[in-house]
Amino acid sequence: MKTAGNEFSAPLLEKGERVLVFSQFVGLLEILREEIDSRGWRHWYLAG
Repeated sequence: MKTAGNEFSAPLLEKGERVLVFSQFVGLLEILREEIDSRGWRHWYLAG
């Protein structure tokens, strides 16, 4: 899936860099989280 966040973060994550994503749009975070999970990238998710 191509999203603006994915196009920005994918090259960084593939190089082993850390990326912080902040959004008040929970739906967007869920979409990004699914993509990150499908690629097997380690991540933490904080909601509250």
